[in-house]
Amino acid sequence: MSVLFISVSPFAVVGGGRASGWHAAEVGIGFYARRTRVVDEQSVCRQPRLACRMPTRNDIAVRERGRVRRLVSGLGWWDALATPGTGRMLALNALIDSAGTGLAAVSLPVYLLRVVHLSPSEFALVLAAGGVAELAMSVPAGSLAGRLGLWRYAIATRWSRAVLYAVFACTTSMWLLLALSVTIGALRAAGNGLNQSMTAEVVGPEQRGDTLAVTRAVRNLGYLVSGGLGVLVLAAPSDVPLRIALVANGLSFVVGALLLTRIRPRPGSPAGGQAVPGRQMDFSVLRDLRYLGLIASAAVFASTIRVLDVALPLFVLREAGVPLGIVAGIVMLNTLLVVLLQHRFSRWVTDLPTALRALRWSALSLAAMAIVLAVLPGRPAAAVAVGLTLAGLLLTIGELTESPAWWTLSFSFAPAGRSSEYLAAFDLNYALLNILGPPLLVVVVEHGTAGWLGYACAVAAATQLAHVLARRQPAAGR
Repeated sequence: MSVLFISVSPFAVVGGGRASGWHAAEVGIGFYARRTRVVDEQSVCRQPRLACRMPTRNDIAVRERGRVRRLVSGLGWWDALATPGTGRMLALNALIDSAGTGLAAVSLPVYLLRVVHLSPSEFALVLAAGGVAELAMSVPAGSLAGRLGLWRYAIATRWSRAVLYAVFACTTSMWLLLALSVTIGALRAAGNGLNQSMTAEVVGPEQRGDTLAVTRAVRNLGYLVSGGLGVLVLAAPSDVPLRIALVANGLSFVVGALLLTRIRPRPGSPAGGQAVPGRQMDFSVLRDLRYLGLIASAAVFASTIRVLDVALPLFVLREAGVPLGIVAGIVMLNTLLVVLLQHRFSRWVTDLPTALRALRWSALSLAAMAIVLAVLPGRPAAAVAVGLTLAGLLLTIGELTESPAWWTLSFSFAPAGRSSEYLAAFDLNYALLNILGPPLLVVVVEHGTAGWLGYACAVAAATQLAHVLARRQPAAGR
């Protein structure tokens, strides 16, 4: 009765007069039943009220879209691609460039061997000549960019590479291919460093690490896209898709050049990306022992690239019963995790102390990876497979933390106003890796446990070197 009385009292008056007892009770009971059902079925209706509609299919769809949007926004790079402005231009440039470059990397070896019919020695000569030219031009490229203007140099080199790749797809002359490889290698020199320098000219120091993290994640997304396209290209019986892939890479440089024309340096940037009249070619970075030491330390950490594509395949080949396909799975996992997590791992690296802290975490992850690989030789195939997957995860964590650390350190060690030259020179760490990395990692794998423990010691020594260099002299950069 008490429930009935409470339910009836708000509705005792109906149509301006007093309702009968039975009618009031009927209304009260109906209201109580409706209230109970709504509270049970719709959590948002907490307060007693007459009208509380059930969520429609459209409401549920809107709510789910909101959840997906929040999830995707957490990646960091989605908002950069979806929001008009400079961030979108930088992200699109990275996405298109990596998709074209990845497609060419898959197609070029097959094109040279299957279509042009180069011998293995000629094939090695063409690729090696491009690598030597890239190494030789790393420092001069930075000086040229500083003298001619960063934007002008970047746009000119992209247009040139677009033309050269179109020619590459149409020729079968070994000597012309050799000349093209040398020229493309020279134009490609210091690309990573100059891209970082352009980022510094476009965004402020507080946004630099975040922007570079978005760029790296989007680049890996482009590599995933190019990998899928590469499967289709290689599966085709004709050589036409291979030629189209090379031309498509050239078109990616055209798009990149056009995007750069729409990006302008921020007001107050040190050089504004413009030419400096009367500026001479300056190679003094090669006499800066502190920066050269930083480059050597970075080369050790960059070895994660060669661990994936050189060391792990060799490791698997030496272990009976372990499928080689597990390496492809680890590489795919690495790429996906970088796409999903690089932005999150980079947000807290904002200055020199946090960069050094991130480097220590990276060193711990890479040392743990090396210890896992050190204990795997001779184990059962299933244990080796599980251990390799764990090693791949540890390597990826190390890579996710060392990348933002080196972005910050390379900027911090560069003198103000000379970021183009210094960041271009910082690309020498990749040249050192490409020259010394494969043979040294072969030695590591061949020596088994001792080799991987030696690798862990090398990572620890490189970490200590970076800390000593950071303490010895205050940072001169921005």
